[in-house]
Amino acid sequence: MRIYKRKLLLFLCILVTLWGCTPSFLYLSDPVIYVKKDLSGNGNSAKIIVFPFESPSDYPGIGMYTAKLFYERLLKQEEFREVAYVQVPDWYEKGRSLTGKMELAAELGRDLQSEYVLIGSIDHCLVGHITSNRVTVTARLMETATGETLYYATEYGSGKPGRTFFPFDLESGEATPATSSVFSAVVDKLVKGYFGRNYLSFIDG
Repeated sequence: MRIYKRKLLLFLCILVTLWGCTPSFLYLSDPVIYVKKDLSGNGNSAKIIVFPFESPSDYPGIGMYTAKLFYERLLKQEEFREVAYVQVPDWYEKGRSLTGKMELAAELGRDLQSEYVLIGSIDHCLVGHITSNRVTVTARLMETATGETLYYATEYGSGKPGRTFFPFDLESGEATPATSSVFSAVVDKLVKGYFGRNYLSFIDG
């Protein structure tokens, strides 16, 4: 009986070790693109403003964080003469319907002498500890003069934390990849989805 228990214990230890050494990974879907039209030919001489994205109620600050990621990413892309981030708190709540929000964004863009605006929303945000970090982001690029949508797409990303039971690796294994890494990769994929061959990669690896 003791030998049986020892074998069973050894078998369970092997299973736990194999599960515990599962590496972390980052998964990104292909963007779901609803609308995609070229810039009106003046992109390099035009200005674009990024407004704070709508946030889920559980994470009220994540919309501003995501919008700043787009701002930084568009700066590096160098497709526009000027890229600006304008922090208008809860501006999207002033436009009740989706049409109202789009009209308001275009109006604010014109008031700020910008040819284009980028708005969007965080449709899903789950910060997991053992399961995964999952986010869904929708972005909309608009021309302010006409209010026309030039790019409208949704991207999903998830980061599964790696797990390990070795004492020296337990803490780091539980926390990777971070939520910020998932958001950064999702934003990068959405930008790539629009600019295509002109896309410049700034993601390491």
